[in-house]
Amino acid sequence: MKKTVLLIAFTLLAFSYGNATEIKTEHMTMKFASDGKPKSLTHKGKELLNVRNPGKGFEVCGFAFNELRPLSIHLNKLSYDGSNLIAKNNHISITMEVIEKHGGLVFNVKRVQGLSKKNQLWLKFGLNCDASLKAVPLDY
Repeated sequence: MKKTVLLIAFTLLAFSYGNATEIKTEHMTMKFASDGKPKSLTHKGKELLNVRNPGKGFEVCGFAFNELRPLSIHLNKLSYDGSNLIAKNNHISITMEVIEKHGGLVFNVKRVQGLSKKNQLWLKFGLNCDASLKAVPLDY
């Protein structure tokens, strides 16, 4: 199952330092706090993120075969090597290729580890921002 999300951007540069993660392009900078939640999203110097309520970032949600209630696991450890963003929480790890495409950032899921295929789970990305930013699914 291939999942992709597009955000507006250009020419990709990236940084992962300390416990914070930053993805930088010609016109856009996306920063994540040390807990994996979005910290800032600027486009041409304008902050698009609701900094008071930035959203939860990456979460695994759904129903696990051994749980009696819905499941929500916040992926709170992020690292970025310039091409792959890895989102983790304990034994769960999701690797996403990050590329600039169609004037935007594309998060393309490459590998999922630590989750059973028996579960009915999905990856959710919570980002509360200005209405001018659009998320576009690219794999219909």
